[in-house]
Amino acid sequence: MLDDVPLLRRVLERAIPKCRATLRQIVHEKFEPYRVTMIAVLSESHASFHMFPETGDVFTCGHCDPEAIFEDMAAQFNPGYSTFKQIVRERPGAAQAKAMLAATGA
Repeated sequence: MLDDVPLLRRVLERAIPKCRATLRQIVHEKFEPYRVTMIAVLSESHASFHMFPETGDVFTCGHCDPEAIFEDMAAQFNPGYSTFKQIVRERPGAAQAKAMLAATGA
């Protein structure tokens, strides 16, 4: 599952609308032995998804709801353990950036 690009793409495609964002396209890169990075281009900004054997994480920027993505992806992956962390960065003249982290494991 860690490097199943079609599955990971479907998971991300299903999760993005739940955060009130509009998906434009997804690009991916597969790394050996079991790593995948996907970038979702959104009308509102972008989201990046990294799947590694030890962890998976998703970062979003713009005005979407990162917790909604987290909850949907956690439900689809059903990991033994997951945590949500949101970091709000404010810079003069820049849009709010949000990030989340989902640690998977036993």
